[in-house]
Amino acid sequence: MKKSVKKCLVGLVAVPMAVMLVGCGKTEVKAPFDSNPYAISGRTYSNQTEITSTDVYTNNMAAPVFTTSTDASVASVANTKGGGKTVVINNVTEADYTSYEARVNPEEGEGASFQTAEVLPGEYVVTFDDGEVVDGVGTMTIDYTPEEADRVAAPSSFKTLNLAAGAQQNLYFKYIVDSSTMYNMMVEMTLLMGGGQLDREMVVEMLATEGITEDNCAMSLEMAKRGEDYAMGMYLDMYDMQIIASKVGNTLYVTEKGPASMLLEDDESDKIAKVWYKQTYEAGATDDMTGQFDFNLGFVEDEDTYTLDDLLSMYASTGYEMIDGKSYYYEEFTFPAEEPLPGEDPEEPSVVRYYFNGDDLVFAESDGMMMEIIISNTIPARLFETKCPTGYINYTGKVEE
Repeated sequence: MKKSVKKCLVGLVAVPMAVMLVGCGKTEVKAPFDSNPYAISGRTYSNQTEITSTDVYTNNMAAPVFTTSTDASVASVANTKGGGKTVVINNVTEADYTSYEARVNPEEGEGASFQTAEVLPGEYVVTFDDGEVVDGVGTMTIDYTPEEADRVAAPSSFKTLNLAAGAQQNLYFKYIVDSSTMYNMMVEMTLLMGGGQLDREMVVEMLATEGITEDNCAMSLEMAKRGEDYAMGMYLDMYDMQIIASKVGNTLYVTEKGPASMLLEDDESDKIAKVWYKQTYEAGATDDMTGQFDFNLGFVEDEDTYTLDDLLSMYASTGYEMIDGKSYYYEEFTFPAEEPLPGEDPEEPSVVRYYFNGDDLVFAESDGMMMEIIISNTIPARLFETKCPTGYINYTGKVEE
């Protein structure tokens, strides 16, 4: 796996939303933008609607026996680096939790002295959180550490190793952040900028006056490497902002569709929100674009590749998790922070969890943000379009360098 793929997953969630509006003419070519940028076409999702017992209770781990928890279901299971296991079960009654605690810890569980409980191998730490759920129903978490003889070895292979196969020539990458995540990020950012003078209700009202709601804050970003050339497309639902910038040879091509609030005026047109231009890459493009988009992305260093030994050293856990009512296998790693540039503060290590349906990457989670992901060697031709699309104004030569 390329380290640059990891950078995409954990670093580009902070891509600036402020984008300069630039230049476009009229030629009959394919539209430059994805017709549905907030979805991944042809995607196959898991058809497993539960995490099975055989995926959970292994190596002598005691499985709960529920008598009153009619809707109990496993939400996730993590096989940790030290050979332990963490299981999260939803919709458990407090009575069943108490019974299980007494069974696995016969000297510690509530009412244990009045029950006959078998002594089970390993160490169990069982917690119960009923949160705001009524009638004593909540979530039970089991942290299980087996005896040394039953410790599970780290995996001998990882699906993650195959994410960027063939990336030396062609690599396409796209992620989608759902609307609720983007909206909450904007609310939190606004609260922070308010310096304690705003509360969440005030922020929600402020955003609503700008037409920004939880239903229209989707974001997606796609990038491609084709030989020595690069391209990127960014889509923001909240502002109807779409931009594609491609570096082909020494020329940078920028195609942008902006919202009504970002209109460009010039001598040829009253107000233009769809523009296109091209310029030599050395003539200012580095300063103008790479500072905002990390345009190079570090795709081309062949030696910059993770090996199985590298991933084993960063391995945190593997397991299964329920997402949107489906069970997905995952692999989780703690990636070391990049060396800071002079004058920059050091970064924290990044924990990234990759979710698979079979061998296909479907989701990734980093720093609490869940993203739908695709990494492929098939690149949409529109990302490298070098002609001004129909309906756009050509500003080539009119952009100040």
